[in-house]
Amino acid sequence: MNRAIRAYEKDLQHCRDAVVAGERQAAKQQQEAQNWQHQVEVLRDRFSQGVQALRDRVLAAGFESVKACRAMQAAVPQIPELEESVRHYDQQVQQVQGQLAQEEAAIGTQERPDVAAARAALDGAEKASQALVEAKGSLTARYQRWQQEKEALAALQQEGQNLTEAYKTVGAVYELIAGKQTGINFERYVLGALLDEVLAAANGRLQGMSRQRYSLQRSQSWDDKRVKQIGLDIEVYDNYTGYARPANTLSGGETFLASLSLALGLADVVQAYSGGIHLDTMFIDEGFGTLDGETLDYALKTLASLRSGGRLVGIISHVPELKERIDARLAVHKTDRGSTSSFEFA
Repeated sequence: MNRAIRAYEKDLQHCRDAVVAGERQAAKQQQEAQNWQHQVEVLRDRFSQGVQALRDRVLAAGFESVKACRAMQAAVPQIPELEESVRHYDQQVQQVQGQLAQEEAAIGTQERPDVAAARAALDGAEKASQALVEAKGSLTARYQRWQQEKEALAALQQEGQNLTEAYKTVGAVYELIAGKQTGINFERYVLGALLDEVLAAANGRLQGMSRQRYSLQRSQSWDDKRVKQIGLDIEVYDNYTGYARPANTLSGGETFLASLSLALGLADVVQAYSGGIHLDTMFIDEGFGTLDGETLDYALKTLASLRSGGRLVGIISHVPELKERIDARLAVHKTDRGSTSSFEFA
């Protein structure tokens, strides 16, 4: 019996190790998902800062809004034409200045014309020319900055889309392992598979002892959302009513039969998973006093089938009716000098 328990504990430890490994992997994937989410938030902040910086630059440049600045982009193709106009104007200024020098040399001592008015006109023309040059340089610099910012924004947008797609996959895996939507996480999924095998082995005996009335099954309902995890609750299917109900609604005798079936089913599954280890001896303590005569017969027949399969079954009970049904008994008697025991054979 101890060897079987140790083998069962070893298998249980293996299952726990597998569950821990799965939880670590899930935690790792969750951390990666959080890192991706953090990067997305950082990129969003950078994008917002870039948009705000662009708006500040546009306002500092004298535009009423970004929309008004974009409207000025239509004039960017005219820059070469304006530059040509400026060069042509510069050439004309030089020609005029040369002509003025020739005229001044020619007139010599002649009466001077209104030079102040002419110079004022020349100064105005030079200022206008300088303003055009400065406007051209400003527009060229802004255009280059806008192009760079446009490319940076496009790269950030593409990176954000890639991060979003990556998070969808990681997030879906995490949701599945954590069981947030189904109520069954990875650990409960593994334990549920083992419990199904135990229930299948237990039902073979419970149906016989209950005269084909009861069978055990896992509850899959999640009606009470206050319960965060499901998948390991046991319910009883009643063939007489056609409905399943909680196991705690069974009577005392029915509960004993269900517990006995589960114990035998667990022993079969442990033996199947333990390879060459066999559970040759089994002891059952009490519980028979809650059974009626017919149900007691079915329970004893089930235990007798175990004995015919090579197992030794020991029953510990105070029920007098069992004495007539058990061939070999170890009776314990109380005396004023203590307890004594003796073997009795029918």
